Amino acid sequence: MREVQIVYENKRVLPGETLIGKVYVKTDNLLECNKVVLKVKGREHTEYSSGDTKSTDERYHISRVFKIGERGIIGIGVTEFPFSVQIPRGIPPSYQGYNGTIEYTTEAVVEMNWTIDPKCKKEFRVIQERPPIIKHNLDSRHFKKTCGALQVEIDDDFLGMQSGLDVRFKVSDRSRVKGVSFEIVQQEKCKCDWHDLNHKSIIVGKYCPFSDNDLERWKELSIGEQWMHHLPFRGELIHVSYYLKVALDISLGFDPEIIAPLKFADEESIDDSFDKVEDNLDWF
Repeated sequence: MREVQIVYENKRVLPGETLIGKVYVKTDNLLECNKVVLKVKGREHTEYSSGDTKSTDERYHISRVFKIGERGIIGIGVTEFPFSVQIPRGIPPSYQGYNGTIEYTTEAVVEMNWTIDPKCKKEFRVIQERPPIIKHNLDSRHFKKTCGALQVEIDDDFLGMQSGLDVRFKVSDRSRVKGVSFEIVQQEKCKCDWHDLNHKSIIVGKYCPFSDNDLERWKELSIGEQWMHHLPFRGELIHVSYYLKVALDISLGFDPEIIAPLKFADEESIDDSFDKVEDNLDWF
């Protein structure tokens, strides 16, 4: 029996931090090896298919091999090989998207002669830095836009990680208006060979029904509170951004809509409640 296992001390790391762990080799016979190596890779991959045609593209943010065990005999039982790997700064986060993925892995290999090398591969996650802290500016409306009977105003030019985004809106024509929809849309742009791929998905959605009493009245709605998704980022092949779409829901007609690009910011904490949920943020 020959078994290899990778155990991380910290399987989620920021760019610039150190990935720490151990490789365990378990065997019921003496095992002669040339060396034990740890392969660390960070691959950004995109894919496109149309009919019988399929294209792929990839870039490597990490591609390194570390020797963690010397040539010799591995004894019966369990032998451990500790490792620590410095993760480069400035690399994009782990990501699973529609047309592309960014995956970071380690692979431990016991290199031997004249037989199959025992090995084990395991993923780790590169998480995102928190955005800068920005105070709310209540002195002016950052965003104002009108489309047909719909008017939208937004105080800040960023979405707060905890409080979300406050949106003021007004409808000036009741004709066939059933309500107002609010959507935070993720836009994923990918390059795959000569193809430019664009995919949009709704991350958060809210709906405000409309009545005659709401005509010509300013109303307010918050969206995107307690953000637990990816932040915007740009890799070599994948670019992720977000925008807010506000649209009138009109019976049997074209729905006027207003688009507002989104940025993100951390906020000054009133208490330590956010620390309690931070460990659950799988998007970081």
